[in-house]
Amino acid sequence: MKKIRPHHGGEEKTLIRIPFVLILLAAIAWPKSDLPQTLDDKLMEGVRLLHCDRYDDAFSNFAYVQRAASNHPAGYFFYGAALEWLAWDYRNLEQGPPFFAMMNKTIALAKAMVVKDPGNPWALFYLGGAYGFLGLADIKYGNWFKAFYDGMT
Repeated sequence: MKKIRPHHGGEEKTLIRIPFVLILLAAIAWPKSDLPQTLDDKLMEGVRLLHCDRYDDAFSNFAYVQRAASNHPAGYFFYGAALEWLAWDYRNLEQGPPFFAMMNKTIALAKAMVVKDPGNPWALFYLGGAYGFLGLADIKYGNWFKAFYDGMT
């Protein structure tokens, strides 16, 4: 990964951090996570590490969750969201393909969870969150119509 001095400030950084604040609020207000407590702790620690600009450590936490719960969207969602946050912080668009792969994997796994349990709030959260992040990224890359289409999905 190319080291570039981070850009701190501006509306863009605020815009990308809003979903993370919502994630933390969801963790407090929503039903208990459907992941084991150790994996849930790894996710929350990863989010904290992102706020400290410790990206490699955060990615390590999210990859751990992916390995431990490969059929659950959480690890892929948070890893992809962290890639997008990194891209915004460093004005680096090289993260694009891995980000899209993570969000598409999140959507596939979340849809499978919704089929099994249409009322699962976490499945719906990951599904909606992934589409939201895809929409933001599509707008950043100038794909306005794709962002609109994903929003209608």
